[in-house]
Amino acid sequence: MLKTYINTFLRKFRKEKLFSLLNLGGLTVGLTTVLLIGLYIQDELSFDKFHTRKDDIYLSYHLMGNNKVTSDRLAYGLAKQIAEEVPEVQKLASYQSRNRLITAGNKTFLDNEMAYVNNEFLTVFDFPLAFGVAEEDKGSLLISRSAAEKYFGEATLALGKKITVDEDDEYIISGVLEDVPANSTLQFDFLSVENELFEKRSQLMDNENGYFPAQNWFLMQRGFSKEAVQEKMQAIAMSMPYSHRYTNTQANQNIFLLPLTDYHLKAELDFTSSNTSDIRYIYLFGAIGFLVLFIAVINYTNLVTSQSIKRGKEVGLRKVVGASRFQVLSYYLLESFSLVFIGAILAFALTERLLPWVNDMLQKEIELNYFSTEFFVLVFGTAVLVGFLSGIYPALFLSKSKPLQALGQGKVGSKTRLRKGLTVVQFFIAQLLIIATVIIQQQLNFIQTKNLGYERELLLEIDLHDKIGDKAQVFKNELLSVSGVEKVSMANSSISYSSFGVLNKDELGVDEEKEVLTDFFSGDEDFIETLGIELVSGQTPSKELRGILVNESALPAFSWEAEGDHVLSLVNGDIPLVGVIKDFHNESLKSEIRPSVISFNPNASKFALVRLTGTEVKETLAQITEKWDAMATGRPMQYKFLDEAYNGQYIVEQRLGEMFLFFSGLAIFIAILGIVGLSTFTIEQRIKEISLRRVLGANYREIFQLFARSYVGMILLGFMVAAPVVYYFTSDWLSQFVYRIQPGIFSFSSAVMGTLIISLSVIVLQIARTKRINPAEILRNE
Repeated sequence: MLKTYINTFLRKFRKEKLFSLLNLGGLTVGLTTVLLIGLYIQDELSFDKFHTRKDDIYLSYHLMGNNKVTSDRLAYGLAKQIAEEVPEVQKLASYQSRNRLITAGNKTFLDNEMAYVNNEFLTVFDFPLAFGVAEEDKGSLLISRSAAEKYFGEATLALGKKITVDEDDEYIISGVLEDVPANSTLQFDFLSVENELFEKRSQLMDNENGYFPAQNWFLMQRGFSKEAVQEKMQAIAMSMPYSHRYTNTQANQNIFLLPLTDYHLKAELDFTSSNTSDIRYIYLFGAIGFLVLFIAVINYTNLVTSQSIKRGKEVGLRKVVGASRFQVLSYYLLESFSLVFIGAILAFALTERLLPWVNDMLQKEIELNYFSTEFFVLVFGTAVLVGFLSGIYPALFLSKSKPLQALGQGKVGSKTRLRKGLTVVQFFIAQLLIIATVIIQQQLNFIQTKNLGYERELLLEIDLHDKIGDKAQVFKNELLSVSGVEKVSMANSSISYSSFGVLNKDELGVDEEKEVLTDFFSGDEDFIETLGIELVSGQTPSKELRGILVNESALPAFSWEAEGDHVLSLVNGDIPLVGVIKDFHNESLKSEIRPSVISFNPNASKFALVRLTGTEVKETLAQITEKWDAMATGRPMQYKFLDEAYNGQYIVEQRLGEMFLFFSGLAIFIAILGIVGLSTFTIEQRIKEISLRRVLGANYREIFQLFARSYVGMILLGFMVAAPVVYYFTSDWLSQFVYRIQPGIFSFSSAVMGTLIISLSVIVLQIARTKRINPAEILRNE
């Protein structure tokens, strides 16, 4: 019997190619979407899960300032004290990382992440050695396998070799680490176990004005009370010389613990040492995968039930020759599972082809592992579920008919109302994804076009690495001699690099209690002009005019008046306010603009900010590089364009936009397949009615209106349900941006108009096919 069922299925597939291909196409695209999204979600959820004690490792983070920003860089001295005094803490792993210039022999590379850790780090985290030893010696260094191969050709040749870090510090490689997994939050190429570094810098920097910060991880006892430990941590913080840092937030609790397994997706920290994502994207793409697959299931159900007229006689004949309802039900379920099985095979092939593109877009290393348990559960579970959902209703619907009724009328009940309901759901999903895609693209466009308060285009930042020193003015003049350079400023800060601190009422010269988190910038007299920041009032400080500038947000935060005489009292003396500048964004649009102080420093030599004219940028950059090489610093020029650095802050959102656009396109594609199939069958079913209307004088516009009316109603109904749903969820996504768009009429009307145009275009094309049909031929036997 199974052989008979399969032969019948194949015969039907060949006979009804259009509907079979439409069903197969929809199911294939739906399954491909689920596979790609499932692999992405699996990769995101796997972050940091490879550590043996992953469930017992916690990161310490804290609140800062009146504006209560969060940072994962806690004072090392405080973390050490907590590890010593809190019995629930078993070990402390401290971590700092920097991008370093590494030289080994005649090979020099800039793109190296070097981590500095204390002596317990490798006993808390699982970063296994391939060979060699991890020596707790300032002169020893561990190198990753890939970095060893990059510098020495073979990893085994790295042991005992000498490397130079930033041209000053020399290390001997004592061990080679296995490459850090791509799904690790902590990423590094070199690892230096230097407990002494943390101890000495903490002793040097820890005082009432500041501390030595690090990323501190605690290995906790199993089953400890997080709330109780956080209270103990808060109490210890109050005994430190910088305790006011933990009281200026006006919050009862300022020190917190975050599980390692939550760090990648649920941290939501304002300042973080590692690249993280957002759990909302997991929910978002999971929902997209479900919705796209659901559209494919709706397509299949709609198309199969709409063919009940054609299949009625087939069902009746099967029952007349003795088939039971169970056997009829089994056949139609087998038909559904067969189609899903073919679709799954095609989906594997599509996924293999699309995965490199997805990896390139997401900057990931996702692999399609056919032998993993997760992959088997995902594929087998999805295929069975889709096969059952797609086939169960049509099977029940067709198998319940009475034989004589089916043979006599050639059909079973049409169930038009159900079909229309499913079509409304299809339009609801399609419009929901369209609206969400439009809103995401609008926010991304807003990010690209937002006035940041400075001119980021054609602005070059050169990291001088303290190699210029007293030759800063010479280098500045050399840069100004390049024809493609418009302005140059030597600075100790940049838009992408500033220091921050907390200013109190004494430093601000006000009576009310203040603890204001403030960004500090310093540069020469051309700093503001080179960046393109507008001076609102006052003057720019210079050699002749000692003073500071503040941004507009600083005035209310400091309780200062724009026209008042104000002085900032710092360690190096009292500095008067001489001017106010426009607010500018030195961080992403997810962060509110903080108060900023800009001071004049004629000896600044950490960065060169270069404004280009925009003509022959490539040639200008080559000339600037020659000027740098002529300074004989001994290292290659390290630079970045600030517009690219700005865009880099939104790489996750840009990838989200691209992914959303891609999967929304797939959903629309499946919906179009459904409309094509349903409209084709509807017109075939009503071809006699169309022919009769044509004989009676109806034109094609009237026939079009006849069919279009019901589709317009279903589209509008789908929109009315989709609009509030998508508004709620996109508002949640937009809430992460302090500066964001407000979705308007276009955001929503574009979905209706797009769906109407696509749907009605399909109907027009289908009706146009009837022009070739002679009404007399259709009505001859009536």
